[in-house]
Amino acid sequence: MKKKALIFGIAGEDGSCLVKELLKKNYSVFGVTKLNKLNNLQKLSILNKASIYTLKKFTEKKIIAILKKRFDTIYFFGVKSKINQSFANDKIATGSNVVPVKIILEFIRNHQKTAKFLFVSSGEIFGKQVFKKLNKNSEKIPQSPNALSELICLELIKSYREMFKLKVYSLICSNHKSYLKDNAFVTCKIIKSLISFKKKKKRNCIF
Repeated sequence: MKKKALIFGIAGEDGSCLVKELLKKNYSVFGVTKLNKLNNLQKLSILNKASIYTLKKFTEKKIIAILKKRFDTIYFFGVKSKINQSFANDKIATGSNVVPVKIILEFIRNHQKTAKFLFVSSGEIFGKQVFKKLNKNSEKIPQSPNALSELICLELIKSYREMFKLKVYSLICSNHKSYLKDNAFVTCKIIKSLISFKKKKKRNCIF
């Protein structure tokens, strides 16, 4: 029987790339998104290879209804928001990160202890510690409601892992981009220009 994976944030840059890798490993992939835009999955030609649930709001009833389908592995990509938006409405950060993560952890603890869970956070939890080599033990100085909500999730997951011996983990990712990112980002312009140059389709460089 195929293993089943559930991805919260499946329509994002990282979520879409993860779908592609899981399909290679012969997983049945399911995903949850708040977005109607599925451009990244379309770009990777895998849109029709995953089952997608669109939730405008993360509620306990809706999340549990999905979790009852029983997944071997659950991934949660922390919801990112612009700093200004994060301060303007801090309930978005709490409702999009802390609340669903707590629901997932409780479901695993009470109904499916064999399931694995991975929460993916951003480096924003470290604040503006520039020119420093950082690791998981470095001081956390979140400077926005969104970063604070991610840090709360990390601590929640650590507590559930240690107290209830669950297979729940966290991953901290620094800022990164791929060719799936919008062309408005400078890094993406550089990457796409280099790819075109390598393929000899375009000789002029943007520098």
